[in-house]
Amino acid sequence: MTNLVYRFVAAFPRLWLPKVGLAAIMLMALGNGTVVRAQPPRGQQITRELANTDRAVALRAFDQIRKEMPELGPPMRWLLLRVWPMALMRGRHYNLAARLALRTVRNFPDNIWIIQQAMDFRVRALLRAGHPRQALTAARGLFNVCSMRMTQQALLLVAQCLNAAYPQDPQMVQNFMNQQVAGAVPVPPGGKAHSCEVLASIPLHGRPFARALRDLQPFTDYQSLLTRGNLLLLAGKASEAMALFHLMANQYGAGRTANECLARALKAEDGTVGRANGWVLSLKAPVVKPARGHGH
Repeated sequence: MTNLVYRFVAAFPRLWLPKVGLAAIMLMALGNGTVVRAQPPRGQQITRELANTDRAVALRAFDQIRKEMPELGPPMRWLLLRVWPMALMRGRHYNLAARLALRTVRNFPDNIWIIQQAMDFRVRALLRAGHPRQALTAARGLFNVCSMRMTQQALLLVAQCLNAAYPQDPQMVQNFMNQQVAGAVPVPPGGKAHSCEVLASIPLHGRPFARALRDLQPFTDYQSLLTRGNLLLLAGKASEAMALFHLMANQYGAGRTANECLARALKAEDGTVGRANGWVLSLKAPVVKPARGHGH
């Protein structure tokens, strides 16, 4: 399996791969350490309780976070995304870690960075909890909603979950990788997408996000369209998300965020990045001005 993954990384086109340098890695390490030291007393207490191997103690802290989560400001969200989930993992409360990640997504559905960080952690927590089929479903949801920069990482997580969920069928992982490599070739707008049959076979239901979608008012402001579109991608309703993102682009202009949203919806519809790659390349294509006639 490890060799297959390395071959997949080597073969996968680099169009969407981020350029991560040493400075970024150092920044992540520094940020993590700074946040841990800067925890307020209440945050430190919650961290200790979440890491306690006594489930009752950890559950009490978990419930406190659940009550306070909507009011957590940006400085506290690093605790929510990294420190507190890792504390639960240290206490071996893997199911609680997965639940915390899901609640984080439902509380911040308009923030794609928070969504993909939380969903990535949810997948890994479910794997540690011994629920590979649930992890696989979550990994497909992550692939649907994640930014184009995170696509490769999401695909590798799907491959890992397939291997864990179907250890008796290694060919499934190989087929998945082959279909993804073939489907990464850019497809011009209007061209036929190369779909991924293996990814399409992974069941993706919308139950975890049904209430959040139901509670949203059908507003057409920018933030509401973005929020509903993200939740629809997670629920496996890519076509509905696409319609909202088109509305967002038409009403507020096809800026960077709107174009990224449309690319994400294309990716979710196909299960591959070919059409999304073609879409972005078409946006970057130079505009050719008509040549002037000799008589002008």
